[in-house]
Amino acid sequence: DSYKAATNWSTYAAQIRPISDLADLNIDSSITSIANAEYKNNQTLTSVAGYGIVSVGEEGFRGSSASSIEFANCNEVGKYAFADYPNLEGVKLKYNQITNIAEGIFMNSLVSFCTLPVVAIIQANAFKNTQVDIVNMPIVEKIGNSAFENDLIADLNLPLVTTLGKASFKNNSINSITLSEVITINDNAFEENNLTELSISKVTFIGHSAFT
Repeated sequence: DSYKAATNWSTYAAQIRPISDLADLNIDSSITSIANAEYKNNQTLTSVAGYGIVSVGEEGFRGSSASSIEFANCNEVGKYAFADYPNLEGVKLKYNQITNIAEGIFMNSLVSFCTLPVVAIIQANAFKNTQVDIVNMPIVEKIGNSAFENDLIADLNLPLVTTLGKASFKNNSINSITLSEVITINDNAFEENNLTELSISKVTFIGHSAFT
């Protein structure tokens, strides 16, 4: 309000900085999208929020430094949007409307959750090298190559999955799996886990080293 009422703008000149220099970013509600690579490698952000944001472009925040991002109305996210994010612990999106998790979206971040109520497809590298430890994906049908490789998963719920990509769950801590609808299990899908129990009934293809 003081800005609006100001008659001598030179008083505020020293306080005006480009968005790229802001440490905490609250995006105006009139802005609805983040462009491709718009905040890529930004090392000044600590938290980001934007009620009006509905889409984030490819690599929108890749390599940035914020620990939390809240886009409660966002239902479209591009490839590697939040990848290579050493501090990223939590992201709030409109997950109940996202049906496709883009390639590499959270790769190399600290994200530890994965509850995806309406997602049908998870693309390659989506959660590779993260801290995800529990996965609940009630209607997911396809999981891409290395989607959950090198994570901390012990519990796995895949009731409708039909296709598992190469190395999709390689190097986790999974000990028991029930794959009631799976048809294709590609190479190295569950390599380097702690499997002691496996239930499959419809599989027609199992790739090399899928369970070693």
